[in-house]
Amino acid sequence: MAQDLYMMGNPAEQEWGGFKSYVIARLPQVDMLDGVEITRSVRIQATQQLPALTAELRELAKKRAERRVVEEAEKKKELGEKAEKKKERDER
Repeated sequence: MAQDLYMMGNPAEQEWGGFKSYVIARLPQVDMLDGVEITRSVRIQATQQLPALTAELRELAKKRAERRVVEEAEKKKELGEKAEKKKERDER
């Protein structure tokens, strides 16, 4: 029985060029991806690329986590500044 997987519209597909190859290599039970048959040669290529794709994905995840830390710090700073301004207004 053929296993179909539809990932169209998944943000990861748009943000990372290696997405489809990674999915193909990691999910050998999937025979069709987004309605397209996964050929033997495509699967072999994806499997060969898997170590590099895994390293790339780890690096992307690390960068994303670092961005989140910065964004959260900025948000806390912004909230602190707003609270300080509100406190100053309330004291007047």
